[in-house]
Amino acid sequence: MKWLSGVLTSWVLVAALSQQASAQTHQERIEQLNREAMEAYNQLDINRAGRLLERALRLAQEGSVGGLVVAVTNLNLGMVYIGGLGDQQGGLAYFVAAICNEASIELDPLVSTPDMQQVFVQARAHAQQGGCDGGMAQGPAPAGQQQYLPQQVVQPVVHVPPTEQQTQTPLPLYVEVAPTLGATGVDLYYRGLGMDTYKQVPMYAFGQGMAYQITCNDVFEPKVSYYIQVVNDDGQVLASVGSPQVPIEVAVSTQMGSAAPALPGRPAPTSCVGGECPPGVECPQPGTAGIGEDCTNTFECQNGLICADGDVCLLDGAGGTALGSESGESADSGEFRRVFFQVGFTLGLAFATSGQPADSLPPLNRIYVNNQTGEFIEDPVNVDPTTTMPVLPFPADGQFPEQLTEWEPDADSADWIYADYAGDCSGDEEVTGPMTPTGEVRPPGDVLRLPSSYCVRVSSPGFVPAIALRFNAGYFITERFAASLAARLQLGSGSGTLASLLLGPRAEYMFTPPTNNGLMLSAFGGLTVGQIQVNPGFGDSTTKNPPFIRSGLMGLHVGGLVRYRLMPNFGFFAGPELDLQFPDTLFNIDLPIGVEGAL
Repeated sequence: MKWLSGVLTSWVLVAALSQQASAQTHQERIEQLNREAMEAYNQLDINRAGRLLERALRLAQEGSVGGLVVAVTNLNLGMVYIGGLGDQQGGLAYFVAAICNEASIELDPLVSTPDMQQVFVQARAHAQQGGCDGGMAQGPAPAGQQQYLPQQVVQPVVHVPPTEQQTQTPLPLYVEVAPTLGATGVDLYYRGLGMDTYKQVPMYAFGQGMAYQITCNDVFEPKVSYYIQVVNDDGQVLASVGSPQVPIEVAVSTQMGSAAPALPGRPAPTSCVGGECPPGVECPQPGTAGIGEDCTNTFECQNGLICADGDVCLLDGAGGTALGSESGESADSGEFRRVFFQVGFTLGLAFATSGQPADSLPPLNRIYVNNQTGEFIEDPVNVDPTTTMPVLPFPADGQFPEQLTEWEPDADSADWIYADYAGDCSGDEEVTGPMTPTGEVRPPGDVLRLPSSYCVRVSSPGFVPAIALRFNAGYFITERFAASLAARLQLGSGSGTLASLLLGPRAEYMFTPPTNNGLMLSAFGGLTVGQIQVNPGFGDSTTKNPPFIRSGLMGLHVGGLVRYRLMPNFGFFAGPELDLQFPDTLFNIDLPIGVEGAL
């Protein structure tokens, strides 16, 4: 295969270059660009390979670098033109440049194709017949080195056509135009299945060139045909790629046999055809509006486009149609920023009901009351259990209700009136009180056993609000799937292990295409360790340190997330989250909002 032979040849030459290149910064960068270019060529990304090699030659010209490093770059470009584009004339020019910079350079006959060998023979003959005259670049070259850069190094128009695209998938096209051409705009003419004539559309400033994305509604089998014209203010055609008579053709099929085409620094756009959904389930579908079509939000636009000002779909990160106009920030910033961190506040709403465990024990003088006076007994431990006065009852409902506190003793607690005290608080299997487990008064010398655990008394079940800080940091492993570590720090809590902190991992799935500028929707779920604590505020109590409901220490959380990135590295987030704590059960709803940064 041509491309495989080219790759093998290129790696041999790049290895030779690495052994001989000097430590100068320009040369090191040129070597790196060569390696990246041939990796792209190996993956059949001809567009990227050619662009990187062109950049390497421009860098050589700027840094007055010549000799072997320039020769190898030109040789690689020649192979890209011949093996990748089938352009023997373009390959000939670069082979001549390679020989003029390093006369001893050769193609390996064992790995090069016959077409490459034939063109290389022509290039050597051309060089020997004076083809190197007049090709010196301006500026001095390093000592002992020649620097031959042919006129084709900075091509008037650089465009590497895609080889194929999947049906009903947007087709991105990219072209670079030399400033010396004096052009002011670039027009694309394309025709798909069922189109009788070519459709004319302007290309948009994007990165270092101009770009357009043919709508998926015009990309059907068997092919899409197009040509590009570079024009000035008067509409005069200054240069073109393809023509109406001999257009460029991109094969369209249901299955891709090569890498999908993409704009520089961007992922390949996804299909406009949504996946199948189970019966009765409504699945999110991709947008179908193309460039220039009406929209109300980005979700309605095809992948790679944004809804500008809630009005029309435009190429994400692109500028105007004038050549050289400033492109959008997201185009310069490259792919979607995958590393993110979020900081915000949340309003928590925990459901409080009777029978939930308390985080702390009550004060000693708020456990038993005096049966005669109705006042709390200050020191119940030292009351003589053999006397009948005063009796030690709990302030239970119906008996001293005005003395009810936020603490409710567990069901295995006893007093002198309610030997088998039963409330909403579950027992802990430790029988306590002034009476024995059989209901008899404890004998002299048997110390009063105070209740060992309590629940928080609740006037009526309901949601209790609490404010907390929210933190989350993660990474998008793929375009749709992210892993992160989330934390919740409650601003008011009681006592106990991790009383105010909830910490745990979560997994997130993005339903909408990721974008550096626009709206995104996702869902997440994960595990937590720690507590969510709330104080339901029983009655009109003025207790100095009221009890909080204890929960956890394990938990599950699920929720949804709405992101809106104003720019590639900054935006906002909001979304509901549901938390379930166990084995001490508590159900909580969080409503966070905050800012998101991205790297």
